[in-house]
Parts: sequence; structure tokens; C-alpha cells
Amino acid sequence: AKGDGAAAKGLLEQALRAAPQDEMAHALYATVLGVSGDAAGAIAHLNGVLKQLPQSVTIHRALGEAHARARDLPASEAAYRKAFELADPKGDLPAYLGAAGGLGDALLSQNKLD
Repeated sequence: AKGDGAAAKGLLEQALRAAPQDEMAHALYATVLGVSGDAAGAIAHLNGVLKQLPQSVTIHRALGEAHARARDLPASEAAYRKAFELADPKGDLPAYLGAAGGLGDALLSQNKLD
């Protein structure tokens, strides 16, 4: 059903058991946790994933979003900055632009321009 976070969480948990390296499934799982009010759970999940996938732009971007949801803007900025540093504009332009946009949002939210 629309808005059924528990069902979405369950489906994503199944997907992650079947494909534990699926970066997008991890990011979506963290988003479901975050919008369900468990920003700390989302952050913990993503930090765990980063131990296996430290170069993942997708996971760093999701972590930036999770920190923003938790209102930890410096941590959000740091995660988006790492995603931006890792992103390859020639290899994956959408990921690069997403990281740049997230970093820009984090900076503007803190009234920072650098």
C-alpha cells in the first residue's frame, strides 16, 4: 500500500539478502528508515555498508541525505563532499551532478559558500 514503510522495509531487506552488494538497495533501505523516523538507524546502516564499499558514491550520497534528515549539517556536508570527490563526471555524470547538488544543498543550509 502507498506509504507502507514496513512493507517497503521488508522488501528491501529481502533484496539485500539476495544481493548484499546492491548499493541502490542499501540507499533505498536507508531512505525508508529515515522517512520512517529512524535517521540514526539509516546512518548506522550506511556506515556499516561503507566498511565494505568505501568508494561508493551512492552510499556516501545516501549518508549525506541521512545526516541532513537528522539535522547534522556538518556531517551531511562531509558525506556529500566525499561523494563529490569520488564521483567521476566522465564515467557517471548523474552521480557526479547528484553529489554536487547534495553538497551545494548542505553548504547553503549552513550559509556557507566555498
